[in-house]
Amino acid sequence: MIESREKYQNKTISCSKHAFHIMSSILNDKEPIDKDREHAWVINLNNANKILNIELISLGTTTETIVTPREVFCMAVRIRASKIMIVHNHPSNTYIPSYADISLTEELIQIGKLISIPIIDHIILVETGYFSFADYSLIDILEENPLYRSITSKRNKEKEKIHKKILKMLL
Repeated sequence: MIESREKYQNKTISCSKHAFHIMSSILNDKEPIDKDREHAWVINLNNANKILNIELISLGTTTETIVTPREVFCMAVRIRASKIMIVHNHPSNTYIPSYADISLTEELIQIGKLISIPIIDHIILVETGYFSFADYSLIDILEENPLYRSITSKRNKEKEKIHKKILKMLL
């Protein structure tokens, strides 16, 4: 479901505070009955950080929402987004990310690297403010996880072997 497409399309997001104001406005436009549920959105951006669209990808319960990589990247791939931001709310008003929030963010960062659509932030909204993974350098920390670096390195070595084998066959 695309959220308030015309109202925010082509607005530039240059920092987490801009995203917070836009997403708080969207959340406050919701029916009061839905405000006590977790929502998860993807903000698809072009290379100049202009909003292509804002997509609600999950509407959960009072304590959780289900977010899958397929839902996160589906629209981004389709509309050729250059980068994305993940945003979700905590109706409990606890802005500290949960273990699940951190784990999901790490997974999405690594998938984004593989398909060249980086996650530039994950923002958790609460009634009185927000938490930004980028502002606390958590995006950079999660991106540099050595576990993924070794997998990518191993994959590149395997690709190189296959490419050499193909070239050998062709020559």
